[in-house]
Amino acid sequence: LIAASQSATTESDGSNAMAIDDLRNHRLLSAGTATCSQFSADLISTVGIDAQAAQTRLDSRQILVRRLQDEYANQAGVSLDEEALELMRYEQAYMAASRLMNTALEMMDAILQLA
Repeated sequence: LIAASQSATTESDGSNAMAIDDLRNHRLLSAGTATCSQFSADLISTVGIDAQAAQTRLDSRQILVRRLQDEYANQAGVSLDEEALELMRYEQAYMAASRLMNTALEMMDAILQLA
């Protein structure tokens, strides 16, 4: 327990309580420039500012990541419309090659029948 007075022989005069109360107004922290209340308020303020700055940096990094992911998807992604168009081109090329082969076979048959 905390003693109520400075010495055990004196009556409870509350001098220790007064001394503790006086500490509240003394500039003890930050190289003697701040009281305990000021120091704790400054510390809480600094932590709050740092936390807000960290949250802002996190938010901006998340936005950047989303943009980069979207750009990657646009560059590397497969467009079904483009793929369908390519399939139709290949089909037309295959059909043209097939007609060419049929024509060549018909010509060969005609030549063989002449001989």
